[in-house]
Amino acid sequence: MNHSEQPSHDGRDLPADWFPAILDSIPDPVIVVDGDLTVRACNAAAGALVVGEIAGRSLRELAVLADLIGVLQADAGGAENGHTLEIALGDSRVFAPHVSALRSADGAIEGWVFVLRDISLVKRIHGSMSDFLGTVSHDLRSPLTFMRGYVDMLGMVGDLNERQEGFAGKIADGITQMTDIVEKVLEAGKLDPETGNYQLVREATDLQGMVRQIAGEFAEAAARKRLDIHCSIADDVPVVPVDRAMLRSAFTNLVENAVKYTPDDGQIGIDLWREDRQLLFRVRDDGFGIQPEDQARLFERHVRIHRKEWKRVKGSGLGLFIVRSVARRHGGDAWVESEAGAGSSFYVSIPLPGAPGP
Repeated sequence: MNHSEQPSHDGRDLPADWFPAILDSIPDPVIVVDGDLTVRACNAAAGALVVGEIAGRSLRELAVLADLIGVLQADAGGAENGHTLEIALGDSRVFAPHVSALRSADGAIEGWVFVLRDISLVKRIHGSMSDFLGTVSHDLRSPLTFMRGYVDMLGMVGDLNERQEGFAGKIADGITQMTDIVEKVLEAGKLDPETGNYQLVREATDLQGMVRQIAGEFAEAAARKRLDIHCSIADDVPVVPVDRAMLRSAFTNLVENAVKYTPDDGQIGIDLWREDRQLLFRVRDDGFGIQPEDQARLFERHVRIHRKEWKRVKGSGLGLFIVRSVARRHGGDAWVESEAGAGSSFYVSIPLPGAPGP
């Protein structure tokens, strides 16, 4: 058989009575509506969501499905790329609807097809994971604080010899590391794009003062490695409405990474300036640099770049994930510019009030 004799596979030559069976074989609810939002076809899974007959009725009168209208409104009637929100039913099921437009030969929209993905199990798993992490992290804070307090008070019960001071210092460093991991796990969970529910709390913030304070906090750690930290802050950086705690965390993570990963006797630059309708924060170093293939995944969760020089550097792999998440929650972004052997520059951009989003 030559190509012209091959049967069509676009569905137009299938018997009409096959289509109900095909629709009913799909486990997800499928609903087809016309331009007036009247249901023209659906499968058995969709019919089970509504009491009574669904075909021939308008979405507006079907209380369970009325939220689907919001999908079309959010997509301005087009929905060519699909639009996702969540619809919760009274029986604890949660669906993520996907919509596609049905067009005539001349391109006019004649209706829409809704496919409802049941994400109830995924939501429960994510919720359980979030609850578990939150509980464990919260319960770890108290004993860590308790332990740190007693380590700090060891000198009050008698003089420590050099070896004892060394042991106490290692214990304190371990407590600090565990505390840092706990805090990063909590922040990463809140900022997760799929499971996090954190809402920004914007307040007028002096970023100039914030950056100077952060740089000062790392002066001692930098001095131990003989690192030279240079801070440059433009005079025209305004007070801006941002989530102060989250943005401070993002900036701190970048400076902390620079101090940890820059070789001894190196240089670190911390810059804050205004460019067009955005603020830019940059931390640059003259360290080992990052290979291009590693840069692409550097801001993902739990990603750490392995080098023999960094073997002793401790971390959770969450810092840069938090940095980018915070930047994007503010409508900005975070990225890195680096060349192997020539250092790295990490950037955070934050749009100024009134600037268009990304």
